[in-house]
Amino acid sequence: MSAKYQNATKQFFEASRDCSVEELVCEHLNEQGNVALKAGGVWLERKRIEEPKTLLQAGDTLRVYLSPIQSTPYALDQNHIVYEDEHLLVINKPAAVSACADRACTTYNVTYGVEQLYKSREMTYCPVPINRLDFMVQGLMLFAKSKPDELALFKLSQARQIHKYYNARLEPMENPPKYCRIKDKLAFTNKCNNDENGKPSESLFIYKGRHNNAEHYGIVLLTGRRHQIRFHAATYLAPILNDSLYGPNADATDPIALTASALNFNAFGKRYRFRINP
Repeated sequence: MSAKYQNATKQFFEASRDCSVEELVCEHLNEQGNVALKAGGVWLERKRIEEPKTLLQAGDTLRVYLSPIQSTPYALDQNHIVYEDEHLLVINKPAAVSACADRACTTYNVTYGVEQLYKSREMTYCPVPINRLDFMVQGLMLFAKSKPDELALFKLSQARQIHKYYNARLEPMENPPKYCRIKDKLAFTNKCNNDENGKPSESLFIYKGRHNNAEHYGIVLLTGRRHQIRFHAATYLAPILNDSLYGPNADATDPIALTASALNFNAFGKRYRFRINP
């Protein structure tokens, strides 16, 4: 059995006998199974399998994520470094690259690229992204340079003192509103949805005009729920172009027309303002 997951194909294999994870995966996938194991793409009961010799019992079912980039570690392009100083690093993440380890692979992602950059400089700190972006979303990601800096930036984020601004192109509308402030409660189960028991969510959409048959909006993200902007656009305005999850085209393969284009905050005695063109 197989299914599509983001940039990977998901397959399920049930053990018909007691055996190792390696035996079962390679029985079905040959060398491709070894690649998936090394990349961290094999899961059992919601846990990534780190040891190929892990024993399975008859009836156990593995989830295996296969991706064309599994054998390739991500190399950070120096041109994607927007800014760095002794405290932090800002990266312009490309579309179609994961922000951090995903279900298919632990090494083809921006966080791994930053980690390798730090190791090349003999830094012992293991980076954690302060903000994350969806796979097909381009834009600014923030990383610390040390654990104390990480804690300081996370405190700012939790206090909503790291201000985030996005640009999006939406499907055409007859009368696009100039401003739309959206407040609701969201939960996430496979995709975002309204839920009275969910977390409070708030976005401000500011109309920029129509260009190339699309409505251009700037978005101030006032809370940071998963898929918040994508859901708010599709539910209250119009879907973002190329949004394969919330838009009309479920087969869209082009990057979603959403860019994390600005970060603003005060930290370490400085005022930080970062901008990229959408």
